[in-house]
Amino acid sequence: MSIALLLEKYDVSSEEGLQKALNEIEKEEAEVNDALSNALSKACILEGRLRTASQAYTKLGEVKTEALVASDMVEKTAVLAKDVSAKVRQLDLARSRVAECQQRVHDLIDLKVCSAGVDTAIKAHDYETAAAHISRFLSMEPASVAAARARGDTDPRHDITAAANTLREHLIKKFEEAAKKEDDTSVERLFKLFPQIGCAELGVAMLSKYVASQLDVAVRRASMVSSSGKNETAVHADALTRVLECGAAAVERVRTLSVAAPDTLPQALTVMQPMLCSGVRTVCRSLIATRRYPSTENRSPLTVEPALNELALAHHRLQLYWIFLRRRVEMNENMDEKSKAACAEAVEKLIAESDSTRTAQDLLGHYLTLERYYLEESVSKALKMSTPQPGQTTSSLVDDVFFIARKVIR
Repeated sequence: MSIALLLEKYDVSSEEGLQKALNEIEKEEAEVNDALSNALSKACILEGRLRTASQAYTKLGEVKTEALVASDMVEKTAVLAKDVSAKVRQLDLARSRVAECQQRVHDLIDLKVCSAGVDTAIKAHDYETAAAHISRFLSMEPASVAAARARGDTDPRHDITAAANTLREHLIKKFEEAAKKEDDTSVERLFKLFPQIGCAELGVAMLSKYVASQLDVAVRRASMVSSSGKNETAVHADALTRVLECGAAAVERVRTLSVAAPDTLPQALTVMQPMLCSGVRTVCRSLIATRRYPSTENRSPLTVEPALNELALAHHRLQLYWIFLRRRVEMNENMDEKSKAACAEAVEKLIAESDSTRTAQDLLGHYLTLERYYLEESVSKALKMSTPQPGQTTSSLVDDVFFIARKVIR
């Protein structure tokens, strides 16, 4: 505290004020002495830190020199890495060209082997080997064939194409012979060779025709309605079920064999569906003629109810068959989404335009006619037999109508 402040704070004209000012000065002097002692005690530490900083400063020059050396090494390494990368790219390019050259050499060798091997295999009736040669030729890159022509050799495609046509004619002939003999093993063996020679659609068409001929016989046999005395009210529905099972078995057989060409299922269905529709139409015509649909004369509601059940069962069987066809398309995992959508659309169009769909609509029309008759007659009979219920505000007609409604709603 300054002297001026002490003079203002204490009255130094008196001894007491002078003593207080003196005490204040002594107190401040003691605090200053303590601060100086504390600062002097830390002098050694400060001197040590100053020496450390001085030594570190002297080493900064060395660090700078080493940093410059490291920077120069990094630059040289980057240049070297760039050169190495360029050489690696050149090596990769050279290796890819060597691999391509080797592939073309192998293709050229295979071309000669295929051209000579197809005729030999056909003469030996070894159609599997001949088809394998054709498949190998079809899988070759066009550049390999072009390379063979660039060397001045004759175009190998002429010989291979001629051999493929010869093989196709032999396969068609052998397939037709096996089909006439109904040799399923030979038919399936020959069918599997058509996709290898690039004729998958032709193979599916021939297989579908063969299966359709067998399906026609099976459908004719299955569509025969015979009453065995057991559940005579559903004999037509049972016959229809047998017909549809024959069709489903034929579709599944063709689909399983044509795994290499799953998008040909609509083509196969187009060939086989008419036989199935013919069997369905035969059974349904027999059903309508036997049950005298849609006539309702001299019919009681009790006799109409079994007829309704049979019509509903027959219509349900047709619906199940259509669901079966749609699921067969969904089960083909070898197709992409676009091809699967196109195949599903073709199957839906086939179902909509098939005769079995029109037959199902006829059955549904007869069902609705009989159902209306059954409902009207049952309600009329319930109305005639209605009696008041003791202790209730409604008659027995209400319960009867609800019972009839539950039976009608299926």
